[in-house]
Amino acid sequence: MKTKVYFAHPKGYFGTELEKAWIQALKNSDYEVVNPAEEKYQASLGSDIKAWSKLASDCDAIIVLPFEDGAWGAGLAEEARTAMEKGKKVFECSSFGVGVLDEIFEIPEDRVLSREATRERNQKIQKPKKSGLSM
Repeated sequence: MKTKVYFAHPKGYFGTELEKAWIQALKNSDYEVVNPAEEKYQASLGSDIKAWSKLASDCDAIIVLPFEDGAWGAGLAEEARTAMEKGKKVFECSSFGVGVLDEIFEIPEDRVLSREATRERNQKIQKPKKSGLSM
């Protein structure tokens, strides 16, 4: 049976190549990935952080992808905190490359952003625009 992991990552990374690369690496490592970016979760859970935290803690483990500079969004920290409180393992995506995970045993509070700072960061992430051209 596959280990079911919740892939916590900033909303600004939803639909990006980075997200796709991490999800593929996790699947290649034989994990069943719960991706909060999927429409079924977005539609049913909305902005209720308690519902997101419950979804995360219902998995076997949580994998956290921080922002590029290592900062954690407020929601990621809350999801990981809830999972830890329920005895779940939490891993952080390593800066050494896609597919490398580091188990963490406490939330890095010095790197956790406020909700407002998290929102601002997510809005600033530049996603590639889809062109109308096809080949």
